[in-house]
Amino acid sequence: MASIHPSITIPTIGRPAAGIPESSETHLRLMFDIMLLAFQMDRTHVATFMMNNDLSNMRFPSLDGISGGIHELSHHAGDDHRLEMYQRVNEHQV
Repeated sequence: MASIHPSITIPTIGRPAAGIPESSETHLRLMFDIMLLAFQMDRTHVATFMMNNDLSNMRFPSLDGISGGIHELSHHAGDDHRLEMYQRVNEHQV
């Protein structure tokens, strides 16, 4: 069986400031960076991550034209504008 070696041996991302970031998007990016480092350093082969719970109503202020949180937008009642905002938020998360 072939030996698998880490692609890096020391972190390539600097240590973030202490505490939880104020922006949810900055917090998510930080969490994804941690998972990336774990894979690159061969510390894990599997990772799961729940971006938010269904009732968190996470907002996306960096997305122009999006008003309301994700939970609120999921109750679109077939409204075309709300459906479009919900679609954009979901595409952003992917």
